[in-house]
Amino acid sequence: MSVQAISLRRSFQPGFSIVKPTSVKEIQQTLRYANRHRIPVMTRSSSVDPYRYPASKQGLILIDLSEMRTIHNVDTRNRAVRFEPGVGWAQLQDELRKNGLKASNPLLPHIRKSALSSFLQKEPMLIPKFEYGEPILTMEMVLPSGDVFRTGSASGPASLKKTKADLTGPDGPGVMHLCRLFQGAQGTLGIVTWINVKAETLPTTQKLFSIPCNTLQEVVSTICRIQSRMIGDECFALNNHHLASILCENWQDDFAGLKKDLSPWTIILCMAAGPRLPEKKMEYQQEALAEIVKESGITLNEDLAGRGPQLIELFQGPWTKDPYWKHGLLGDSLDIFFITTRNKVSQCESSFHRLLEEHGYAAEDVGKYIQPLEYGRVFHMEFSIPVRPDSRQDGKLKSLSRKAVAEISKQGGFFSRPQGIWAEEVFNLCPSNATAQMTMKKVLDKNNIMKTEESSCL
Repeated sequence: MSVQAISLRRSFQPGFSIVKPTSVKEIQQTLRYANRHRIPVMTRSSSVDPYRYPASKQGLILIDLSEMRTIHNVDTRNRAVRFEPGVGWAQLQDELRKNGLKASNPLLPHIRKSALSSFLQKEPMLIPKFEYGEPILTMEMVLPSGDVFRTGSASGPASLKKTKADLTGPDGPGVMHLCRLFQGAQGTLGIVTWINVKAETLPTTQKLFSIPCNTLQEVVSTICRIQSRMIGDECFALNNHHLASILCENWQDDFAGLKKDLSPWTIILCMAAGPRLPEKKMEYQQEALAEIVKESGITLNEDLAGRGPQLIELFQGPWTKDPYWKHGLLGDSLDIFFITTRNKVSQCESSFHRLLEEHGYAAEDVGKYIQPLEYGRVFHMEFSIPVRPDSRQDGKLKSLSRKAVAEISKQGGFFSRPQGIWAEEVFNLCPSNATAQMTMKKVLDKNNIMKTEESSCL
């Protein structure tokens, strides 16, 4: 295993040491070396990640997991797949399709985004069924000490080759659900070397519907009606800025016209049926949707911009074109996201609009994404502000993001995934949470070698 000092591009500073392990043993060797010499360590599995920034220290070891690209097992009986951190969304979905399965994915992840990273960061999946609220079943990780640790039914004393466990039981070891401990930790409590996640049967029939809406309240009300009937698979809403960014073929020629022609909001619903009685399932789902349309008086389109089948395929995988769909306007975006209940959604949006105006940003230039979770029990809300790649540390942008955290929290927003330049404000609002996390980190990382971006409490 080689450790090579290189100058990394973009936000990384010169003088970092980078390690590209291909096995668990090499990760163990690196962490034990770092512990002996008290060298800070960062990990990354995606070659692109908008939230992670290295600490401003020389001598940092960056463990790049992109070479670990093995899909160990596709379990068709239990509908699960076990894979390493270097596996991207395209590789994962392609392998699952060969076995008649698919994974629920977030909204158009970058082609170079690690699928494992998406699951660990608890990114919302497009299918808002309750069973996808926690898709990770079991995982293996190397703790900061260099010891290997497995969760759930994978935690027995035998090796994976000898164990008879199916690796799909999430509880344990003991009475704890330890998978949850490592989700959202951003690599500060250990390095995950594989995860086993839920998969779903590949549909034999699919149909896309779109519902134009004028207000966010109309969006939430309609989605709740749909989710209360438990119909459809992918279900989410985008404002005209985000939807135009996805639909346009050429930014300079198409974007402005498309955005003007689209409704302020559009709900996208994909109905699907598997191999068992697909006609019957599609029939009762469409009957239920017709009843919702009749009761609420909404407009239902059985397509979207004449590209229904292509969009179904698009939304069930990563974004493959350049530029990335969020970055077409200025080259980058600052995303602020949180979860809230249906009765607080409009209040959170209004508060954010006031802050945009105070800081000189136009609300119509901000992308918005609404994702129901667990059949609409709560909603993930995401605001994407177009920015230039070199402006993330801009004072006005920092002020906006931190004030947004404070104001939206007052309105009932919960920031469950602190990231980037606004993470510090989240921890300031809940110091007891930060204290609890630091206590756990001291238990698992005694020498405090595992690092993340400077704004994290860890």
